[in-house]
Amino acid sequence: MLDRLLSGLVGRQIADGRLKEEDRELYEYAYQLLILQTVNIAVMLAVGIVFSCLLPVLVFAVVYIPLRSFAGGYHASTPGRCALLSAVMEVSAAWLLRSGIVQRWTLPAFLAAAAAGIIIWLKAPVDAKNRPLTAQEEKDYRRKARVIWAGQLVISLILIRFPAGRDAASMVWIAHWMQAGMLLLKERK
Repeated sequence: MLDRLLSGLVGRQIADGRLKEEDRELYEYAYQLLILQTVNIAVMLAVGIVFSCLLPVLVFAVVYIPLRSFAGGYHASTPGRCALLSAVMEVSAAWLLRSGIVQRWTLPAFLAAAAAGIIIWLKAPVDAKNRPLTAQEEKDYRRKARVIWAGQLVISLILIRFPAGRDAASMVWIAHWMQAGMLLLKERK
């Protein structure tokens, strides 16, 4: 259904002379990504509202997305599955926060985040099938993933000391757990 909608949209723009026929596939793909990103943002906002933790869910996204961009890991086989996996991760992060597990078990949660950090440090970056990394990119991405992870960890250790920062620190750790999981899942494939 989405394919037909996008084909019609791009077809109209080609007929109007705004796009070239040879660019059809590129624009259909771009529109698909735009729609899926919009859906993902809407789901993220809805999860934050439903779980009464909108700001922490946004913190999760702000932490997870740049780390994921450079660390890599498991990739779903289709954009729809990717959006579904993202939604499951957002719901899981919000549930973990609201369950109070991280706050009640701060030391074990931190140790799990440290273990996740070791996995990220050792395994990142992992390239994608559709986007293999050159040797230089691999070196650059490894350095960037490590710097992002270390910076986030330091910030979380500062935030955890203040009652108002505990939810944000928890989301940093949860994001690190999930990123480590994505690296390990990729390894199994």
